[in-house]
Amino acid sequence: MKFVINDNHFRTNMNYKNYELSFIVTFLLWFFLLEQNGISKKLMRYIYLLFLTFVVIDFFVIQEDDDLKTYMFCMGSFLYLITFFVFSFNKLKSEDFNFILSNDYRLLSAPILMFFGLSLIFAFVNSDIGDIKIITNFNLYSIITDYINFVCYTIFLWYIYIEYRNHKRVIPEE
Repeated sequence: MKFVINDNHFRTNMNYKNYELSFIVTFLLWFFLLEQNGISKKLMRYIYLLFLTFVVIDFFVIQEDDDLKTYMFCMGSFLYLITFFVFSFNKLKSEDFNFILSNDYRLLSAPILMFFGLSLIFAFVNSDIGDIKIITNFNLYSIITDYINFVCYTIFLWYIYIEYRNHKRVIPEE
């Protein structure tokens, strides 16, 4: 038995729901990483509560139609960026340079450019902004996402390589 969905509206709506769920999970995981690296649990509870409250309001009041909930992504980005920068300034103020130069800080800074760049595209209600042609066959959205992905995943790979190298140094092969 073959199950095929012929309704494009339903298919697009389900695709949006998958994106929205991935936005929620992504930001909750990044907030959790911030919490694990030194931000107070009390402050993080407020951030979780603020983000999840905004998600509910966005679903039922702000963008209640079938469109992609881009404001949810923008709010998550805003909360992460503000929390990360306050955290970074506090570390600099306390002169904790070991953490600033650590691999954990590198991991926390990896999504900064991604959150900032995609929020600039998602923040505008006009969805045609991503379709603006910059170069002959490249639109604004593809140029920004290609650059962001390159930088973000390069930092991720750098983090993974250093963790692998440190782990290999601690546990020698038999």
